Amino acid sequence: MSKFTKLPIEVDAVRLKDPVFIETLEGNMLARVGDWLVTGTHGEKYPVKHVIFIKTYIPTRMDIGYFPNTIIWTLYTWLHDVLHFDVTMDYVLGFVYICMVISLLILFYVALIYKKQDPVMLLKFILCAIMIIVLAYKVRSPQYVIWFTPLICILIADNIYKIGLFYITQILGYIEFPLAFGALWTNIEYTNPIYSTNWYLALILFTIEFSALLLLGWFTIEPVKIYKSVFTKTD
Repeated sequence: MSKFTKLPIEVDAVRLKDPVFIETLEGNMLARVGDWLVTGTHGEKYPVKHVIFIKTYIPTRMDIGYFPNTIIWTLYTWLHDVLHFDVTMDYVLGFVYICMVISLLILFYVALIYKKQDPVMLLKFILCAIMIIVLAYKVRSPQYVIWFTPLICILIADNIYKIGLFYITQILGYIEFPLAFGALWTNIEYTNPIYSTNWYLALILFTIEFSALLLLGWFTIEPVKIYKSVFTKTD
């Protein structure tokens, strides 16, 4: 008997907010709140339980919107769901992207007028640019930390407090993935009902993680020292 691999097939799916009876190839089936209504390649429809759906399906690359493990999603959740401000995800995305562009322009300007050939400063400029882009983008993987972790390790090697903060960010990253993946979040959404205990746990986890990463970046890059070095004239 030969072995075969099933080809990946794209389907359309929507998560149900109300119970509904669905006419499937096997007869009428009841889909409950939270189930996914999947439409196959030939138009056939069938319900899939949420716990099964998140383990079986992933978004197609062209259809990826916003990942829950991003600053954009976290900021939107605080503003819209917790503080009840009337904002959309696109507004938050626009705000974060504007901040990213402004930060990169400021970084480019400072690097342009900095005249010293300082390898440490060069590492800080590179680290700052990478962290801005990685943290501000709407799609994020926990593995993206490898893009800037080596630079941070070089720059903080002589400071025990910064090393401690670095380890905290690594522990939070490990909790994010693989420990919390599936239980608290997936690439699609938080996995638990809104305002439930685990929903808040997911929000708090990402809030603490991003706060720690931003603090680590601040203490590593030391923008105040860079400002004084670049713009303060010495007699």
